[in-house]
Amino acid sequence: MYTDPSGEFVITLTAILIAMAIGAGVGATIGVATSLYKDSRDDGEINLSIGLDTYFAYSIGGMVAGAGIGVCAILGAAAGTATLLGSSAILFTTSGIGITFGSALAIGTGMAFATGMAGYTIRTVISSSESFNTGDMFVEGAFNAISGMFSVGGGYLVGYMGFRVDLASKLLSRSSDIFIRTGIQFYFTGGIKYGIGTLKGQILY
Repeated sequence: MYTDPSGEFVITLTAILIAMAIGAGVGATIGVATSLYKDSRDDGEINLSIGLDTYFAYSIGGMVAGAGIGVCAILGAAAGTATLLGSSAILFTTSGIGITFGSALAIGTGMAFATGMAGYTIRTVISSSESFNTGDMFVEGAFNAISGMFSVGGGYLVGYMGFRVDLASKLLSRSSDIFIRTGIQFYFTGGIKYGIGTLKGQILY
């Protein structure tokens, strides 16, 4: 992300990809944790009884779903930062889509819904222990969209509050603040997302 001479924040493709990578990493970690839970529940032990393909399926599926959450986080953080500075956030180019809290919420949750469904589909294709179900796909998409909604909100608040880590910013340059805020907002909304994940687990698993 950079600021052009007019004072507008431009959310570059690079920034989006970095945020997606962060989200994908978090999603993959959650996927592995879910596999461990399923393995333990299967026979009371963690012994790969559900198959390595299931571990792989959940990690890849979580990675895809998490990428959408990463987009939510950076859009929210950028919109909050722009509000704090009395500027505006623009997607990709100075003539691109203006990002407000409302548009960040719409674009982010839509992306999270799509990646949630895609992650579920990929997971069922890879895993030999799970079959594809259209209803479950939409449920996965909906829960991912809800998680994305909180990511937008958390990111916006972090950006609006002007939260920054001085040492990290000095080491990485001030332009790194947007990524620091993106990471911090994952922490701020972690409890809510854990509750969402638990509810989803009760419904689907």
